[in-house]
Amino acid sequence: AVVSTQSTGGDGLVVTDVVVLVDRQQGGRDNLSKHNLKLHSVLTIFQVVDELFETGKLSSEVVKDVKDFIQSHQTTDLPKTEPTPKIPDVSKLSYLERASLTKNPISQKLLNIMSSKKTNLCVAVDLTSRESILKLVSEIGPHICILKTHADIVNDWEPSFAKELQRLSEEHGFLIFEDRKFADIGNSVKYQFEGGVHKIASWANLITVHGVPGPGIISALSSEKCGILLLAEMSSKGTLAKGDYTKSVLEMGWENRNSIVGFIASKKLDFDTSEATLQDTAGVLFLTPGVQFSSSGDSLDQQYNSPEQVIKNGSDVIIVGRGVYQSSEPSLEAQKYKVVAWNAYEERIKK
Repeated sequence: AVVSTQSTGGDGLVVTDVVVLVDRQQGGRDNLSKHNLKLHSVLTIFQVVDELFETGKLSSEVVKDVKDFIQSHQTTDLPKTEPTPKIPDVSKLSYLERASLTKNPISQKLLNIMSSKKTNLCVAVDLTSRESILKLVSEIGPHICILKTHADIVNDWEPSFAKELQRLSEEHGFLIFEDRKFADIGNSVKYQFEGGVHKIASWANLITVHGVPGPGIISALSSEKCGILLLAEMSSKGTLAKGDYTKSVLEMGWENRNSIVGFIASKKLDFDTSEATLQDTAGVLFLTPGVQFSSSGDSLDQQYNSPEQVIKNGSDVIIVGRGVYQSSEPSLEAQKYKVVAWNAYEERIKK
């Protein structure tokens, strides 16, 4: 750009500004300013890679490599920021290796189930009758590591139903995940968790919790028998669970890492800290909803991702709902998702 502007000087033109599509952030802006030229860019390279990361097109490892390369290949003596400390990448470890590292008993149990059954599939059974749910679970139980329920949509709920779900979970080896999405003050959620009609604490192994109320909700719901999954992101179009909110939930999870099992998110998210160790992160799992072979959407703005892409992006468990329970052959369909997701996981951890 400097050479180009110099060549126009003989024609009586005075160049004061330079416009580019992408600023590579390798010192060009400062170099131009030394020649009294002001740079205007539509985008910076950091903005490009951050957007590609947010949309699941790049992994966090690639983003870090790009930024480190840019910082280490400057054309001027720009002040360099310290490179981000390398946080142990547990997504490259096997589930069995992670089970041996974590101190969280629920995470350990889940990782061992996943390893022994060779499945990272969670099926959401958004059905409204006990009979239809139990029939489905009997068919898909051998292929899943987690069963996701919504107790409050079951029209004929009764306590014996929860006991039957527990029996099936023990028979087929999976955890029960009640997607309650707790979001109230500590005292209220404690009542919602332990009491009421559903008495969730007596049968669920995992529950979802919003970060909106702050860390007090984690303290109120912490249990040795039931693990917490923080909602960092959601799969619906226009969700507010993104950006700074997601970062805040991630920070809250890090500060309470011994009390949670993981996060609901569209991909693996990295803790913004240099203190993380393998023991800290091995038991933190990322579960991704909105997974279907058909990666379009529905009339209610649900957005879908393919199982391969989700696992490639570092998530540990895919959550599939209608893709299985609306199938005429749910067992066969569950097997398909199980195989595809497991193959993607094995490809990811190849040394």
